[in-house]
Amino acid sequence: MTAKARFSNPDVDSAPLSNAQLEQLIELQASLLGATVSSDNVGELLDRLCRFAERLTDNAVASIMLLDEHGETLHVLAAPSIPLPAIEDIDGLRKGDGSCGNAVFHNEDMYVCDTLSDVRWENVRDFAKTYKIHACWSSPIRDEQGRPIGSFALSSFNPRRPDNFQRRLLNSCASIASLILQRKTAFEEQQKKAGQLLAEQNRLAVTIDSLGEAVISIDTEGRVELFNRAAEQLTGQTREQAVGQPVNAVLQLLDAGGQPLSCSLLDCLHEKGGCNRNETTRLLSASGEIRDIEMSTSAVCDIQDNVIGAVVTIRDVSQLVRDKQALEESRQRYQSILENSADAICLINRHGDFIDSNRVAYERLGYSRDEYLCMNVADIETEAREDISFEEFFDQLDVDRSLCVEGRLRRKDGSTFPVEIRLRKFISNDEAYLVASTTDISQRRQMEEEMLRAGKLESIGLLAGGIAHDFNNLLGIILGHIDLAGRDLEAGSAAQTSLEKARKASMRASDLTRQLLTFSKGGEPVRKVCDIRQIVSEAVEFSLHGTAVEARLQCQCEHTPLAFVDAGQISQVVQNLVINARQAMGDVGIIEIIGRNVTLHEADPRRELEAGAYIEVTLCDNGPGVPDAIRSEIFDPYFTTKQDGNGLGLALTYSIVKKHGGHISVANRPEGGACFTVWLPAAEKEETTDMTEPQSGKQEARQARVLVMDDDEMIREIAQAMLENLGCEVEQAEEGEQALVMYRQAMEQGQPYDLLIMDLTVLSGMGGREAMEKIRQLDPTARALVSSGYSNDPVMANYADYGFSGAVSKPYTQDELAQAVQEVLG
Repeated sequence: MTAKARFSNPDVDSAPLSNAQLEQLIELQASLLGATVSSDNVGELLDRLCRFAERLTDNAVASIMLLDEHGETLHVLAAPSIPLPAIEDIDGLRKGDGSCGNAVFHNEDMYVCDTLSDVRWENVRDFAKTYKIHACWSSPIRDEQGRPIGSFALSSFNPRRPDNFQRRLLNSCASIASLILQRKTAFEEQQKKAGQLLAEQNRLAVTIDSLGEAVISIDTEGRVELFNRAAEQLTGQTREQAVGQPVNAVLQLLDAGGQPLSCSLLDCLHEKGGCNRNETTRLLSASGEIRDIEMSTSAVCDIQDNVIGAVVTIRDVSQLVRDKQALEESRQRYQSILENSADAICLINRHGDFIDSNRVAYERLGYSRDEYLCMNVADIETEAREDISFEEFFDQLDVDRSLCVEGRLRRKDGSTFPVEIRLRKFISNDEAYLVASTTDISQRRQMEEEMLRAGKLESIGLLAGGIAHDFNNLLGIILGHIDLAGRDLEAGSAAQTSLEKARKASMRASDLTRQLLTFSKGGEPVRKVCDIRQIVSEAVEFSLHGTAVEARLQCQCEHTPLAFVDAGQISQVVQNLVINARQAMGDVGIIEIIGRNVTLHEADPRRELEAGAYIEVTLCDNGPGVPDAIRSEIFDPYFTTKQDGNGLGLALTYSIVKKHGGHISVANRPEGGACFTVWLPAAEKEETTDMTEPQSGKQEARQARVLVMDDDEMIREIAQAMLENLGCEVEQAEEGEQALVMYRQAMEQGQPYDLLIMDLTVLSGMGGREAMEKIRQLDPTARALVSSGYSNDPVMANYADYGFSGAVSKPYTQDELAQAVQEVLG
């Protein structure tokens, strides 16, 4: 037996029948039903039915088969146009084989459009090949209880599917054959036992009465003659109330707007030869309930084709209509979900062709729907498969299992973007398909790159912070000894010249250290409210001095572009960008710089910017631009394309902007050149910081007692040597706790220190900041210099806020130290 899961009928043609087709069906029913009434020759009637069907279906033959008494095999009852050998070969067909066997087995119409490929014909394919039967449509012939007892079939000599007229013809012939066979049975019973005619009629009445569908018949006057129980339940009227009444009084039909309709039963009474109608409408019951119904109307004619009445069969389809409405609402709901999905969703066949998709799928790629559905996966892939074809990849996927991959897709304009694709293979109508849900991950990739870059900067910051202190101490020792040694040499001597070169090299090393410190916590900006326009203008003028590069500055700001920034660091950002542009253009060209106010109403996760007001500065050159291959690396520490560069320029720029709570990005202009854009948080008004003026010293520097606190012995020694050269009395402390004890003892002994020089960062012990807090508690008038290799530390810039009277950055020379001491002591 052929299981239903293995096949399905083709989509049916629902085109309305023409008047000519309707007349042909009417002629068929009228002539055969009329002949059935007047003739007892069942074989002749069935042959006539077959020939009538063949006359209405070109290139086809008709046949009628009945089940045997065991209900297992089918035997040919009528086939006037089929050769005897073919009848003998097909006689005894098993129930469940071929179109007829399946129609009886499943008790439904079977439309086989190609017998050589349809699974329902797999056991009788040789018969189809032998007699060139390429299509076969079969409808079950049922008994009074609706059970299949045989089949009516139309066999075609070419593959095709039935249209609406052919299906109606097939059903009509099966129904007429059923009536003929029922009448044959009744006639045989009548012959056997005439006395049982009344009982048979009563049984027929009971059968009609027990049908689930309402059956109503009317006479030529339009009055109800037959009214079964289902009709009572449907209309809410009893049989006694309905019989004899005009049909329009019994059937209260409504149109879609709820307006009354006349019953079409009456039309059948007035048309020549009668008619057959199938329509869907609405019925108002006696209780006021409105029901959706399907109504099938047939005229009843005598043997002379005179209309003697009409029969209507009514089926309540209210639940079916509700189910269809719910299904349509569900379909529309899911279609809406699909169309409004942020992801691109498409259906792909085994060959990689796009079968269907939502709007996002083709709009994101820049195509129309018609263009997209004519395309293949290969048209949008950026990398061709060399080791495996799409068909092979498709076949390797497991059904109903998901797979997630990443790749890049190509838009219509040739640009590409990264995507994450979730794939799932499934089976529908014996065909395998692939549903693909594609997410644009451009923003995610950009955020990952930002996080990676931030991680690199954090790593280099940890490295810089770890070595800066010791490196600056060593530079201080080296520079100090060079300075002291130079003072003992004769001016202009070769040794002094060498020491001067060594001093300059040490200062260059100090500059490099300060750049590294920008990546560490020591490079935190010392901020105040600044006019960005002034910073940019001065930095550009300084960077392009003496070059042939032209700078064009435009300020499109609605108000003064104020920002809370470290002016020196932002100036360094502008200088780095201008120098980078100048070098890219070969010191000849035009740099355009545009500033404006922007407001982000929502946070921008791609740039890690919060909502708020920003100042946007864009610097564009007309150089070759930044190659795509290195664009994601240009802000990385130590990445450079210059042979004499150290790769810190743009990395330093990136770090400074990030520490100001801003963002920097780069893009190439279509007309050529690169554009760097910097966003900095805007300030509403200028803020000022009160600086405590250092107290004037009452002693000369050469008479001062100085305490030097530093955790590096050689730093202490070189500072002591410089101070003693200045005439100071010097003592040393290794860390803050020791300095505190010594300061207390000096006060108690009546020999207080005139000045403290405190190292800000002590690796093991109390640092200068904490020690100064405790010393100021002992002596509010204490004067101290803060000294650190972290020149950008906020304590160094705002020393008065932390109790210090001045600051001196490591490394320093004797002259720089003398100036700092003189400023504190006077």
